[in-house]
Amino acid sequence: MPVWAAKELTGWGRVLRSTAQVARPERLREVSEHVSGPHASLLARGHGRSYGDAALNHGGHVLLKSR
Repeated sequence: MPVWAAKELTGWGRVLRSTAQVARPERLREVSEHVSGPHASLLARGHGRSYGDAALNHGGHVLLKSR
């Protein structure tokens, strides 16, 4: 079962902030479990090195792919 936790995220410039439900899958098979859930909005996030809000999803779900 996917584990989601509330976390504050920022872009690379750390100007904009957003709180979202975040999950960080350890294995490739866990990615499909996270993606197939009933989420209104889901964003895949890399290392968060975008200027502005491209890697933020306030109030939604974010799948951390930094591993």
